[in-house]
Amino acid sequence: SSPIAFGELGALTELNLRGCSSLEKLPDAVAAREGLQLQLPLQLTPLAEDFAALRKLRDDDASGALKEYFGDGEDPREWKGVAVADGRVTKLKLHECTKLSTLPVAIGELKALTTLQLFECLSLVALPDAIGKLGALTTLDLRGCSSLTYPPEEMRGNEAVVLAAVQHDAQALEYASEELRSNEAFVLAAVQQNGFAL
Repeated sequence: SSPIAFGELGALTELNLRGCSSLEKLPDAVAAREGLQLQLPLQLTPLAEDFAALRKLRDDDASGALKEYFGDGEDPREWKGVAVADGRVTKLKLHECTKLSTLPVAIGELKALTTLQLFECLSLVALPDAIGKLGALTTLDLRGCSSLTYPPEEMRGNEAVVLAAVQHDAQALEYASEELRSNEAFVLAAVQQNGFAL
């Protein structure tokens, strides 16, 4: 606990806690203060959760392909293919990770991920159901994933996933949810992307 009574510092507008590497929780008085600009240590930010998910993703890959791709380092900011924006992991590029056969379920823990590029992951045979938890996902690149099967059932209503699957194989459109197939904007995007009529 802090020797300062934060509740008594009414004029405090900014508090920098970045260097507090052993801080496990914000004091209640600090967390409850409105208008207080906080600079938090990494372990208290959503980015820490994203980094933990990335480490789990790498370590849970039984093939070892992700460990080979990312390396042994503990700081994902130094890993190839990881992009951070606004304090969250937003892009993951696994270009030509040719030995990756399955994507570990920890992928579903990257809640702010907007772009997942699996371009030329030649051994990838399926996407895990956990990919359905990626609510922010807008771009999924599956080009060149020649061993990949159709998207998991949970993702058949996700426009980005189905469009990526359709780009990979036009027949994947039949696996899209009825709601998506009746969505005019989605149908137009599929036609423009692939040049075929539905």
